[in-house]
Amino acid sequence: MDHDCACGTGRSPIARAARVHRGSTSIRQQPGAHLHTTYSSRDPLDYTRSLGDHGKPRTAHRRRAQLHWPRCPAARTELGEDAQRKSGVLSDRTVADGVSRGRIGVLGSSVSASRLGTCTTPARGIAVIAVWLIVLLSFAGCHTNSESPGVGEGYLRVADKDDVPTLDPARGYDTASWQYEDLIFETLLDYTDDGRLVGELASEWWANEERTAFGFRLRDTASFSIGRRVEPADVAYALSRVLAPRTGSPGRDFFLTIQGAGKCEQPGCAIPGMEIQPPRTLVIHLDEPDPLFPHKIALPFAAAVPPEIVSQRGEDFGLQPVGSGPFVLAERVPGQRLLFQRNKYYGGPLSVQLEGIVRFVGVSDDLAWMRYRFGLLDLAAIPLAEFPVVIRDASIAPLLRSGDTLRTQYVGLNCRRGPLADRRVRQALNYAVDREKLLRLLNGRGVAARGVIPPTMPNYPEREPIYPLDRTKARALLTEAGYGAGFEATLWLRNDDTAMRVAQSLQQDWATIGVRVRLKPLAWGPFLDAVRHNPSVDLFLLGWEADFPDPSNFLEVLFHSRQIGVNNHTNYANPVVDTLLDRAARTLDEQTRIALYREVETLLVEDAPWVFLYHPRSFLVVSERVDNFRLHPWRPPRLAQVRLMGAQSRGSRVGRGDNSP
Repeated sequence: MDHDCACGTGRSPIARAARVHRGSTSIRQQPGAHLHTTYSSRDPLDYTRSLGDHGKPRTAHRRRAQLHWPRCPAARTELGEDAQRKSGVLSDRTVADGVSRGRIGVLGSSVSASRLGTCTTPARGIAVIAVWLIVLLSFAGCHTNSESPGVGEGYLRVADKDDVPTLDPARGYDTASWQYEDLIFETLLDYTDDGRLVGELASEWWANEERTAFGFRLRDTASFSIGRRVEPADVAYALSRVLAPRTGSPGRDFFLTIQGAGKCEQPGCAIPGMEIQPPRTLVIHLDEPDPLFPHKIALPFAAAVPPEIVSQRGEDFGLQPVGSGPFVLAERVPGQRLLFQRNKYYGGPLSVQLEGIVRFVGVSDDLAWMRYRFGLLDLAAIPLAEFPVVIRDASIAPLLRSGDTLRTQYVGLNCRRGPLADRRVRQALNYAVDREKLLRLLNGRGVAARGVIPPTMPNYPEREPIYPLDRTKARALLTEAGYGAGFEATLWLRNDDTAMRVAQSLQQDWATIGVRVRLKPLAWGPFLDAVRHNPSVDLFLLGWEADFPDPSNFLEVLFHSRQIGVNNHTNYANPVVDTLLDRAARTLDEQTRIALYREVETLLVEDAPWVFLYHPRSFLVVSERVDNFRLHPWRPPRLAQVRLMGAQSRGSRVGRGDNSP
């Protein structure tokens, strides 16, 4: 799925309030196939490598961590006409820093601003004090919200800069959408924290030896939040909706091997490859073997949805979703917050103890860090400037969650646009990047990319280093391609602190070979929309996190030419790559399949549709009351399983307590 470069930072509500502008399937009945190799929900299919458990339950009393305040902001570069910060206007970071330098007490603590403004010039002192007062009001407002009707002590509090693009499982394909769809919906199969497949809607499941037929028996307790039971036909309908071209689902290609799937024209169409058998069983027949199909059926695209609600709400289903997951969306205030409350009809495998979850929107990393410091948030990313100090503080260790990812950060290059259509130009951009400098800028939170596939991919051999820093070679390649004088281009990115720092580093690197890059930061939703649909995008800074632990989820999804206009945002097309990918998809022998993918990756490194940057590690801190929070190797963090120590459930008090649609 598309992944941003960091937990978002950007323009905060404080800055806005102070007028401080930041720069910058109907189915056929037929006799069942002979199926075997049975799996129950207690007997998981274990052909993935465990990447570790990053969060153990804690019961011992902990001493309060001594967290450090942010330091002075780094200088920012000019961002171009769409995102310049005018002279004399404070950045969000300066605002946050000015506040953090004073020992500001909120919610009953003392207030001392003796050091306020030590990171600003005297001329800005009055402005800083004014914004400081707004910060106090902001904190007070947050505190009021946390005690107001709707949000009690049993609610997990999280924040991000941007809103969630969609909550429609057929259409969401990014980390933010998937994290919150996971609260509302269920799929037939799901993953444990260490990456094993287990039943979620399915109480048991099986496959034939050829891996061309799969059966799933639904558990009897599966119910939608509207109160009716989930039926096999609801899952079949959800798959038909993904397959119908008019839905525009980015997950359509995953399920085209189902018999008759390519002929599905509209949601609810009859698909020959799906049949219902008693008791409560959905059997899916494929045109060809697919050993990865269990992973695909665990994707949010295949989540069960009630057809009658989807038909009733149409395009608004993503704003008013209904599923069978542990939570319901109780309230959505665009640009402010989302409120989730416990689904009283939930009968799934999770033991849900949270009353609900509130996700505040429009909160930068710096502001989120301050709110976390004052006990107003339960999860927070560590701001880039604070990371070296925080990571060495032993008192924070019990609150720190970290882990490897199946993620690659990259710059996508539009292979159909101007100079970037020339492979030599794309190679030159790779040779000009100082990846070691970039990793130092990120405080070592990752490893340099050696290709498309992360080194944490199970059963996949690691590559040798690629594209060493060689600006002499980069300039020679540009000259050979006819661009010895360089050229101009625009780099599109998400408007957050980490992405901006990475982009500025790349901007400086490319300037050394005469490539003049203008930065165009956007909010997450508009940025994704531009990358996916705007043909005038030259370069874009983005990340890809595996949907499941297999190389095909990088190579086929992102680089096959049939994915152009869907997930192949670089418009890369190579018939040799397409042929190799098609062969690999039909190959059951694992060693042969991996060898084919290695050959594909070698061609991709040479063709360079990406500037290969780094593979990040995840770091988050939790509040002292948070228990059972774990990072997943390739999925967004699972919030539904979190427990809040000391919080007493007082019943659901968010929105409509009756779960009415």
